[in-house]
Amino acid sequence: MAKRKSKVLADGVPAREEQSRGKKSTTVVEEANQLSFDEFKEQYWISDREKDAMMGERFATDMELFFAGDMKPEQLEECLKLVETTSQPDYENSSWGWHANRKRKEMKEKEMRYVILWQRPVREGQPSTMLGFLSFMLTHDSTPAVPVLYVYEIHLAKIARRRGLGYALMNVARGIASKVGVEKVMLTCFLSNTAALEFYRNLGFKKDVCSPEDRRTRNKVVKTDYMIMSEDVVKVKEEEVPERTVQLIPSKHDPRVLRAQSLPQPQRQTEAVKIKVEAQESEAQPARRNNVPQVSRAPPPPQPQRQTNPQPPARHDSLTIPAILQGHPAALNRLGAEFRRHNIAVQGLGSTLAAVESFNTDHRLTQDAPLMVCQRSLKQQLAFLQESSARAETLLSTLNKQTTSIQGAIKHVDNVIASHVRQKALDLEMAELRQRERMEKERAQEMAKEKARQEKTRFGVEEILDRWFQTTVEAGAFSDLVKHEHIEEDVVSGFARGGVMKTEPAEE
Repeated sequence: MAKRKSKVLADGVPAREEQSRGKKSTTVVEEANQLSFDEFKEQYWISDREKDAMMGERFATDMELFFAGDMKPEQLEECLKLVETTSQPDYENSSWGWHANRKRKEMKEKEMRYVILWQRPVREGQPSTMLGFLSFMLTHDSTPAVPVLYVYEIHLAKIARRRGLGYALMNVARGIASKVGVEKVMLTCFLSNTAALEFYRNLGFKKDVCSPEDRRTRNKVVKTDYMIMSEDVVKVKEEEVPERTVQLIPSKHDPRVLRAQSLPQPQRQTEAVKIKVEAQESEAQPARRNNVPQVSRAPPPPQPQRQTNPQPPARHDSLTIPAILQGHPAALNRLGAEFRRHNIAVQGLGSTLAAVESFNTDHRLTQDAPLMVCQRSLKQQLAFLQESSARAETLLSTLNKQTTSIQGAIKHVDNVIASHVRQKALDLEMAELRQRERMEKERAQEMAKEKARQEKTRFGVEEILDRWFQTTVEAGAFSDLVKHEHIEEDVVSGFARGGVMKTEPAEE
């Protein structure tokens, strides 16, 4: 979500920052914001190797950097639509309220930068699908005001969640903040969004000093519905590397993985002298070389247990299509998580190993020094993880082949379904024709019955007239009717033929 903007001077420099720090921190933000897109990307954007290690081919996703001024209107609208889908209820239930036009104007600000995730198309020529995005701005914030990278928005589509893509976006923002030289990465989160709060806390974000507290008025307490969170940016300067000492501690997630941690400032000189003295003692007393104390106070790393005969991946040739369809996504998810964990471990070990080698070179340690022992252990763990990654890649290739076969089976099923649909349409059309023929036949039968009924009625009327005529003749009344002047001979002849005649009653 967006941030509450701090009070700044007319030229964009915070008042406290101008008074306390001068132009040093201001220059960092201004220089970065004044760079062109190509210059910014060259200096601060991640390399292709880092992107592949972070994203991986298993997700079929790509990451791209944009400036707000260079984005197409339809891309901005797609980002705004994703914000509406994921966060509009949170905005509406808060003191901020939801204002689409205001949000659109904010997203078009000149200094706004976007990191967009794309779903690679399955076939050539198809458009890419946006899976999520992160927007940030290099500015000044916190108390006192310091240069920060402020994350305005981070949103993922529903299909892109639970895949580590949120961590990837935040790690990209962290890397840019470290390269630019700002002091913090900051963001604002609704208190109602508990999942996002937990996500940021797991990343190491904490409540910032400038985050507002609940306000107590005369009659009530006005509770704050959002929190400003921040994380200090770890900056490593090249001129400080030879003076640093590090200690190797086990990782929280995997004790076999070690990570380098800089010692606090008061301990650096003491620990460096201690390491130098221990190295000299190891040279002077060869008999004590096997009992040299450890550099760090952390326990020595356990030796990894190599798998001499790794089990080959399970074959699914005998499985039916429904069984493969049910087990394949879960297997891919497990493999993706394992592969990501191995990549992170390999990167961490590589960084730690580089730090150890740099420390050895700077302090000219002997081969029997404690850090050399740690270095050998790290190399062994790195080789083991590289072998595990290779096995994971083999298993991933097997699963990709199974995916191809499953796609062929799905295509065959689609063809069968299409043929059934066409046959069903033909059957419905034939049934409609038969229904129409039956209705025509019933209509013809009804017409025949009506015609027969009319014929029968006509015959009955003629019979009645014939009887009346015969009765009239026999009674002698017919000769009296002929005497009237208005009765003509053709009418009389019509009676003789059985016709119908209407006459007025005779005058007496």
